[in-house]
Amino acid sequence: MGNAHERAAAALDRAVSFLEAKYNQKNIGQIVKQYDDQLTRLVYDTFCTGDAIDMRRAHRAMMKDLGLKAYVEGMREGGIDKPDDDDTATAQDMLDEWRAGQFEHVNQFAKDTAAAKADPTLRAGVLARVPLWVDSLRNFGEMGKLYALGNVMLTFDGDDGEESCIDCQRYKGQRHGRNWWAVRGLLERNGNPNYECGRYGACHHSFYDDKGKVVVT
Repeated sequence: MGNAHERAAAALDRAVSFLEAKYNQKNIGQIVKQYDDQLTRLVYDTFCTGDAIDMRRAHRAMMKDLGLKAYVEGMREGGIDKPDDDDTATAQDMLDEWRAGQFEHVNQFAKDTAAAKADPTLRAGVLARVPLWVDSLRNFGEMGKLYALGNVMLTFDGDDGEESCIDCQRYKGQRHGRNWWAVRGLLERNGNPNYECGRYGACHHSFYDDKGKVVVT
């Protein structure tokens, strides 16, 4: 009887652990939303304090934490459920490279936000830059997904939407390996200089795999 109770208790523990892991796990979109919320709060706090140093320090820590989570989640969404040592090392290397490329901008953003304490007319411009930071994290998470997918074949397609630039029309329907698109700088959204439309929100084109599933939004 005791063994039966022990087996039942163990089974219950495993079920609880599974459910906790499932519901505590955040997808890329949720991690990006968390970054958006935290960075917005940090901006408003700095409007009050005018402390650029504290903002810079907090923003860097935020990018380190949520950046790694976004990339690893991207790996998971791409099919790597349990990253091995090589995957983890790649994620850390990519995080270091991404953050290094952002440091100069982090510093300037903190200075501009602190300056808005003395000049409220500057605040709208500062707040308008938050979505650009958010898009950068989203793109970084997508890089983790693409790492997991390898050189998967991708087709650029979708509705023309409100804007249909000449570059989108040129690439629409083309099918190439992920690396082909990546080396030409064509995967990222929101401010991509390789598209006339910048692949902003009004652009409804995405990258699809051969099963018709959106792989890169």
